[in-house]
Amino acid sequence: MDNNIFYKENLLDFVNNFYKRFDKDLYRIIKSAESREGINPTVGKSVGRLLSFFTRMKNPDRVLELGTCIGVSTIIFAKNMSDNGEVVTIDIRADLLKEAIAHFKKFNIKPEKIKPVLGDINDVIPGLKKENAKFDIIFQDSAKKSYPRLLESLIEMLNPSGLLITDDVLLEKAHFPEHIKGINEALKEHNNMILEHKNLDSIFIPLEKGVIVSRKIK
Repeated sequence: MDNNIFYKENLLDFVNNFYKRFDKDLYRIIKSAESREGINPTVGKSVGRLLSFFTRMKNPDRVLELGTCIGVSTIIFAKNMSDNGEVVTIDIRADLLKEAIAHFKKFNIKPEKIKPVLGDINDVIPGLKKENAKFDIIFQDSAKKSYPRLLESLIEMLNPSGLLITDDVLLEKAHFPEHIKGINEALKEHNNMILEHKNLDSIFIPLEKGVIVSRKIK
C-alpha cells in the first residue's frame, strides 16, 4: 500500500499483488509525485483501486472531489463512472489544476466529463449548496482542518444512499511540525463526528493513511 504508515514490506508486497491491473501510466504519475516538494501526496495504488471499485459499483452520475492535486483520483472517477457522468473537482492551486487538466487530456478524458473549479473549498461549497447541487459520491481529500467544518454540508449535498469517501483519516495520530499544528485535533473531531453521525453508515478501511467510507442513510 503506497504511502502507508504502519504496514510491513512483506505484507505490502502481498497486497500489491492484487493490484497488478492498475493503470501503469497512472501509477507512474503517482510515483513521480512522491518525490516532489510543494505538493501533498496523491492517492496511492491501494486507495486508487478502492475508488475505482466503489465508482464501478455505484455507477454515479455526479461525483464531487475536494482536492484535485494533479488529477489522479479525478481520472479514476472519470474512467470508471457512467459515460454521461460528471466529476466536479475543486482545488485552490492554479498550478496543480493546470497540471491535472494536462493529465486529463493525456488520458483522453472527455472535457465534458470533468468540471475543474479553481477556488477555496470554503467559498465553493456554499455556492454549490445554493445551487442545490447533489452528488452520488463525494471524495474528501482537501485541507484536513476543513474536514469537521465541511462535514454537514457534504452530507447535505449527498443523494440518499450516496457515498462519502474521506481520505487520510489516520493522520489524526501523526506528528506535525509546530507551524501546522491543529490537524490532529481537526481530524479527531471529524472522525468522531462521522462515526457517530445518525444519518451515516460508516466503515473504516486501513489503507495507506486511512479511509472512511460512509453511506448516507436518507
